[in-house]
Amino acid sequence: MNALSEGTTSEVDNSVEQLRCILESQQNRKFSDAETEEIATSLLSLFEVLAEGDSNDEQ
Repeated sequence: MNALSEGTTSEVDNSVEQLRCILESQQNRKFSDAETEEIATSLLSLFEVLAEGDSNDEQ
């Protein structure tokens, strides 16, 4: 089982919120909820691709 499937929804939500805070401080602006959702969706897609890569490496 990979790390992504072992994580909880609250851990993912916390990570997204932490990333949002970091990005806001770096960009010196606030992100809308829609922008945050887009970031979260992009990250989830990235993690899924990485998880698939890990499972391919194990075969």
